[in-house]
Amino acid sequence: EHSATREESRAMTASTPASASSSSVADDVERLRRIARDAAEKTHDVSRRLRIAESALDDLRGARANARVATETAIEIGVARGSNDASDAMKSDARRTMRATRETRATFGDAGAEGEATVRFASARADYLANEDEYEARVVTLEKVTFARTVRETANGVRVRARATPFGAEGVDACPGGVGGARRSHRLTGFGALGSNLIERCEQDSMGAVSVEYKDRFAAHLGVFTGNRQPEDNMGKVLAQASAKSSTSTRHVNFAVNASRCQSGEAILGVALTVAKTLPKTTRAVVGNAWGQVAVRQPNAREDLTEWGIAASVPPTKGAGLVKNAGWGIVAGKPANRGGVQAEAFLRIGSDGEEPGSTLIPGVVISTDDRGHRQTTLACRAHLLW
Repeated sequence: EHSATREESRAMTASTPASASSSSVADDVERLRRIARDAAEKTHDVSRRLRIAESALDDLRGARANARVATETAIEIGVARGSNDASDAMKSDARRTMRATRETRATFGDAGAEGEATVRFASARADYLANEDEYEARVVTLEKVTFARTVRETANGVRVRARATPFGAEGVDACPGGVGGARRSHRLTGFGALGSNLIERCEQDSMGAVSVEYKDRFAAHLGVFTGNRQPEDNMGKVLAQASAKSSTSTRHVNFAVNASRCQSGEAILGVALTVAKTLPKTTRAVVGNAWGQVAVRQPNAREDLTEWGIAASVPPTKGAGLVKNAGWGIVAGKPANRGGVQAEAFLRIGSDGEEPGSTLIPGVVISTDDRGHRQTTLACRAHLLW
């Protein structure tokens, strides 16, 4: 019996190292499996990140391949002569000016995800007719930097665009459509070229805006402005616009409702209407504009914000006879911050102002104050674009 007991003890003692060795091997196998799983997960993650990087690189290469860069250089020279004893209330918008700009616009991306970056440099000199001491001069400066991109475009015609202007924000950056129907260079003084004064007043350091458009028929724009570009404002502003368009082969109608709200509580409401009609037996179109604005709320009534006006113009055409192919324009209305009315009539000789070329705009400006005093100014603007 003692011999049997000793044999069983030896067997148990011999089996203990074998069992421990088997358990250690199992642990090692489990650790190897865990390491393999972790390595597989990390490999999968690296592969996923690599695919994302390759996709982004392909998009960048495609954007660079589709990038289009356009540069526009313009020079404007304005001369005017009128009575120097006119009061500030009668002072017209005619100014002696010299302004040069160089604007570079880069468009990139595919349809549905288009982006645009604009940089503008400018140099200008100007002085008002009524005050020889009010003289402005500056060297070439960076005037504006703005970015725009199509965020989303759906199959049913809805397009969402975002804009950002970190420097040199203007009202037209937030409301690019339905603001009047004429570039400032198309008129003698620029009165009413942007639709109404409330859009011109939104001229500050920076801006962020979003636009929603539907089939080029309806659009809604909203922009937030901030900065100290205009010391008399020195407050943030919100500018909103809703516009509707209707077009045929010979007619175009655009109606816009504009509204602005200043941080001080000042609120302005305005409307603008543009109608373009192709003249019979010609490719030229007569363009008519009407606009108006009123102050809905004005805690500080130091300014007269009421403005209204009407305008009509015909662009020049290319041809041998400058006078025969010249365009013309008339504008009449009450500018903001002026008690009287202003009327101007002018010719447009040369280029249409949209394509490279030169345009000469001679004309006359008549302005009155609220007491009936009248001032007549002969003015001429030359615009060179290439």
